[in-house]
Amino acid sequence: TYDLYNPKEYTRKEVIDLVQFLLHDRVWHVNVPTSLLRAVSRIADMLPFHYTSPHEVDLMSVDDVPSEDPSVHTFADLGIQPHTLELAALQYIRHYRPPQHEEDPMEPAGYKAFRKPPVPVSNKDIVA
Repeated sequence: TYDLYNPKEYTRKEVIDLVQFLLHDRVWHVNVPTSLLRAVSRIADMLPFHYTSPHEVDLMSVDDVPSEDPSVHTFADLGIQPHTLELAALQYIRHYRPPQHEEDPMEPAGYKAFRKPPVPVSNKDIVA
């Protein structure tokens, strides 16, 4: 069993704030009570196209917490160093920026969280 998680914990609001910051655009967010959302999802589940289901609503209200079981494997067992969301998010969502910001640099001025650590390369890795 593998438990692959981000090195940093985020709330839903922190993710929305990060997306707003990266897109240079307002992201509309409405807090809906879980009971109301579950009722709406039951109706949406009957529609021909999938929108959401009551099970997905229940999953949205549960925190994903890494397991403390020593038999569960993590990124470290695979030799992988995961990046934080701040490092990876922009490369996936930058195409949703408004057109006037499409050509902006990947790293906003004064924001150093996007700088990745240098990848060590040894001479034996280079094939002539």
